[in-house]
This record gives sequence, C-alpha cells and structure tokens, in this order.
Amino acid sequence: GAVLDYAFTHLTLERVYALQLTRQDRPGQILAGTDMTIDGYLRKRFHNDGMFEDIACWSITTDVWVPRVGQGASQGSPVR
Repeated sequence: GAVLDYAFTHLTLERVYALQLTRQDRPGQILAGTDMTIDGYLRKRFHNDGMFEDIACWSITTDVWVPRVGQGASQGSPVR
C-alpha cells in the first residue's frame, strides 16, 4: 500500500502494474489485497529452469486508488 501511495501521490503516476508468475499464489493474494485487478495473462511468457511459465498482469489506476487516500493510506497505515 505504501508503494502505491508513493507512486500515485508523489510520482503522480496514472497507472501502476505488476507481473506475477501464476504458479505462485502468495504474490497474487498480496496484489489482490491492494485492490489491484488482473488485466490478463501472458501464456508461456517466461522461461525458467527449462520450462515456460504463465504470467498474470495486475494493475491499478489513480481513480481506484485516490479515494482510499482519505482512509489513511497516505499516512503510511496498512491498506487492509
């Protein structure tokens, strides 16, 4: 949450995205906890240890994040 707050408040970005290996569940749970949503999947996009892996592309935009600032996100408190 603090990284997103910094990106939108101080860097004035319009959109932040993250890529996640689909075989790893925990990073996806963390991204979902910040209200990021999946934009789509990149099938067989990443080659690792002799196999190709799928990647999920997550994102969040300013219009989704900004209303949360008044709820304590800009003060560094946990988002959830």
